[in-house]
Amino acid sequence: MLPEDPPAAPTGAQLGRAIRQVLSNYAEAARAHKRDGQRTELTTLSALGEPDRFDVLALEDALQRLGARNERHARVVELRFLCSFTIAETAAALEVSHATVESDWAMARAWLRREMRPS
Repeated sequence: MLPEDPPAAPTGAQLGRAIRQVLSNYAEAARAHKRDGQRTELTTLSALGEPDRFDVLALEDALQRLGARNERHARVVELRFLCSFTIAETAAALEVSHATVESDWAMARAWLRREMRPS
């Protein structure tokens, strides 16, 4: 019997989806455990190096809506924001040009800012 080939390393797009799913599952479980509707927030560093907090489930909801409008924009956010990919790494993972990722990233960030703005 021949040994099986080792599993292939996940692609960038698969990694982004996996991280998104883990964060979403964690936030859902935490909310269910707390039973008081508290939000699960994560803190990241903004582009300016300042702490930036976001509600994990609000981001998931917004990414689902964004993906329904433009799937590639949602993939760009997963890779750039959740996986910390560079523009070049994102372009390679999605097999699109550097300019396309820059444009998609700008559009997706603007859309998410508007969608996630507190009411």
